[in-house]
Amino acid sequence: MRVAVIGQPDFNLIDGSTIWMLNTLRMLASIPKCRPCLFMHLPLKNKALADLIPHNADVIDIERFRRVTNAPWTDLSPCGIVDALAIWESAMGSLDRIIVRGDPFIERLLLSERYAAKLTIYVADVLPVMGETRLRWIDIARNNRVPLIVQSENARRVLSSLWDYPDHLVNVVPPVVFAPQEISKARSPNRLVYSGKVDSDYGIDWLMSLAKRGEFDIEILAGKVNLRDQTADFVTRYEAFCQSLPPQTSIQTGLPHDRALERISRARFGYCLRDACYDG
Repeated sequence: MRVAVIGQPDFNLIDGSTIWMLNTLRMLASIPKCRPCLFMHLPLKNKALADLIPHNADVIDIERFRRVTNAPWTDLSPCGIVDALAIWESAMGSLDRIIVRGDPFIERLLLSERYAAKLTIYVADVLPVMGETRLRWIDIARNNRVPLIVQSENARRVLSSLWDYPDHLVNVVPPVVFAPQEISKARSPNRLVYSGKVDSDYGIDWLMSLAKRGEFDIEILAGKVNLRDQTADFVTRYEAFCQSLPPQTSIQTGLPHDRALERISRARFGYCLRDACYDG
């Protein structure tokens, strides 16, 4: 079985969206006789995540696409994905299923007679963008009985009640985590590891304040700096903190997912913080 994974996230970055794609590929690769491949709309420049993909899965960026198909096609963006998949199938054989994430790709593929019946749609946000009354593609997907993937029962209930989506077509698949085979023992009785985006709403100010007190060994596994222009004051505070770290605090950036999980396993406890702005 040949399964394509297509989405908007940039696989050169390490964040929640690309970790979702990595673990989806890993999960598919664990199925006997399943050969998944990720189609990237951007050139693959950073292989930190790509190197973690199992040998029976594949990453297809523009350069790889050209080499395999001997075609001059250069567009794996939403505008060109339908034609690109047709070229790929001509060279490599038919795809059995397509898992797609991101509205621009979803909308293009849903309108394709060739590929609409092969789709399974991952729904990252079940509520519409502010100012819109509906998810743009939801009616077409429902009328064509396209299967969906969501992360929680709450998301499934929203799709059923708000969008009238048939329950039997909505599959709840919680976030997949592949834990390290060996769990390290914490080296300190008070060790805290933060792993995630650098975002003003993610409790980073609290974490910096805690670090300055010197009561914990703190390791920050920093992802991308989110909303840099919109939260300039916060970013300035964070960068100043990085320039003068307290003695018991360290920061690492750009770690591959497996190494980040190994570092997390050394902590005595984990935390999940949410700003009050998310309560609305």
